[in-house]
Amino acid sequence: MLLSFENEKGHLPGTGEKDLEGVLEVKKALFAAIEADERVLEDDFLKIFLTGIGAEIAPVTAILGGFVAQEIIKVLSGKDLPISNFFLFDGRAGVGSVEEVK
Repeated sequence: MLLSFENEKGHLPGTGEKDLEGVLEVKKALFAAIEADERVLEDDFLKIFLTGIGAEIAPVTAILGGFVAQEIIKVLSGKDLPISNFFLFDGRAGVGSVEEVK
């Protein structure tokens, strides 16, 4: 969706209303093209998502990537048990839950 917007407008969307309207138009066209229900991706979520574009997340991704690699090594080597739970965080509500992976 962001790539389609960038190809159409020549820049990544910002946080302004004009760009939000443009992203919503692209969303509508893309969802119509694949015959999907637009309610799957809420407009409010897109508005929040657009505020994070361009944010510096490299340190977070480096740490998470290290943990994921460690767990993959555990699974492949069979020496230790991998972590058997998964933390899901809802940024809009500010709550999270731990789900056990079986």
